[in-house]
Amino acid sequence: MNEQQIIDPKLLTPHPTNKELYDGFTAEGSELVQSIRENGILEPIVIKEDRTIISGHRRHACSLYLSMDRVPVVYLVGEIDDRVAIVEANRYRTKTFSERMREASLLHEVEAEKAAERRAFKGVDPDEAGTTASKTRTKVAEAVGMKPSSFVKTKEVYEVAKTNENAKAIMAKLDAGTISVDAAHKAVRTLISPPKVHEDRPEFIRVYNSWVFGENDPRFGIPHPGRVPGQIAGNLIYYYTQPGDLVVDPMAGGGSTLDVAKFMGREALGYDVVPKRGDIEQWDISKGFPEECQDAQLIFMDPPYWNVLEEKYSAESSSKMTWSEFEDWLHKLVDSAGRTVKIGGFVSLLIMPQYFRLPDWWETGYIDWPAMVYNYMDNKRSSCLVPWNRIHTQWPSSGFTAYDVEHAKEGKHMLPVSGDIVVGRRVR
Repeated sequence: MNEQQIIDPKLLTPHPTNKELYDGFTAEGSELVQSIRENGILEPIVIKEDRTIISGHRRHACSLYLSMDRVPVVYLVGEIDDRVAIVEANRYRTKTFSERMREASLLHEVEAEKAAERRAFKGVDPDEAGTTASKTRTKVAEAVGMKPSSFVKTKEVYEVAKTNENAKAIMAKLDAGTISVDAAHKAVRTLISPPKVHEDRPEFIRVYNSWVFGENDPRFGIPHPGRVPGQIAGNLIYYYTQPGDLVVDPMAGGGSTLDVAKFMGREALGYDVVPKRGDIEQWDISKGFPEECQDAQLIFMDPPYWNVLEEKYSAESSSKMTWSEFEDWLHKLVDSAGRTVKIGGFVSLLIMPQYFRLPDWWETGYIDWPAMVYNYMDNKRSSCLVPWNRIHTQWPSSGFTAYDVEHAKEGKHMLPVSGDIVVGRRVR
């Protein structure tokens, strides 16, 4: 490095590689901009001879935000690859796993170029390739601040996440620090393992009437608002159908029911008002069930819980209805499903009580949607269903953000993570 100099930050150019490697930085409201406002830039920005920044991109962004006209810089001297210099400059920065993997990809590229040069000019024995690859992996892992074992697992998650939506959601949890490397790797290994159809009881079957699943099984469905574990539908399929039976989900969402039905050797039809997958047909269930659903053995439904998650659903969702419209819609849905399954078949609704966003005129502390659905089935004058079972279940609490938790504390209302599966059987 040369001696420190002072320069106008507008004359400096961010290095394009920095943007490729690291997530975007916003100066406004950041702790760094506040520190620079109070104390100035304490560590000089490292630049090349052409004034391209190697280290200090965030300090540079803050200086522009604060309209500074003077920042300290030092020029980088010596022969060093820009890519390596940028990664090294960020070695001790707090980074997400995705950022580390992008660094690793870049460093692998650099090492591959060096290896090619050695083979061309020094005659490296090709038989050493395996040993060289192992050494490169260890070297890169160290450069991005990871143990080789964790690096290998994280890299596999990262690579699968490029093409798989469930793996992408797992990678996001890893970046957010809500899941460990081992747990993320295990979930992704489950995803890429060849699927097996179980003729006996799958490993996720529960023998008690309380079903708790800590996470969504990544084999079933894709990320979707209000997503619940596909294992719930899998248990209903196990208890109320036989291989080859038809299972219908009129609110298929991310397709969990379809995937788990196929996994268990059943036929399945899925519909949604806004389909997210090619095997889900566009259909508004308020019009009734399509003809091909007649004589299904099981209809599984996970309807919106009125307005609880209305911001996350499409404009066509029933979550946008008024209270009276939704109540009428839900009643008709249960009745229509009951007249669609075969005699002896089952209708199941996964639904939870509602503790907030209650109507102004509501007089009790919550809306007991499971009890209301039970009563719809128990109405002998209008329903061809009889209540058959009521199972307690629990959703992963990871579906709520830190904001949701703080908002619940301030408003003194509980966040719902448990509800009921109300099962009815057609008797006439």
